[in-house]
Amino acid sequence: MFTPIPVEVLALEPEAVGLDILQKTKFSKLRHVEPVPDLAKVAEGTQKLETLLDSVIEYVESVISGKRGPDNAVGRKLMELINSVPRMSTDTFEKMINSNMKV
Repeated sequence: MFTPIPVEVLALEPEAVGLDILQKTKFSKLRHVEPVPDLAKVAEGTQKLETLLDSVIEYVESVISGKRGPDNAVGRKLMELINSVPRMSTDTFEKMINSNMKV
């Protein structure tokens, strides 16, 4: 009998990139994976974020409709996420995006 143990992996950004590449070799028959170019990495991250947002939206809608009972732990994590987003005007946000874009 196995008892699940909660685990949290902490890594610096360069280590996380290496761990992501190592995880991808799990599904490769040749056990060989090339590093991903920057733009592809952004697209991959965006896709992962979109998947996570879809699951959050599905959870919230099911709680609102009464199909699923609310989970206090999930609610606290969602509130932490919402409160971590900095408040700024649309103009400030656009200036920040435009000033950080590389040509």
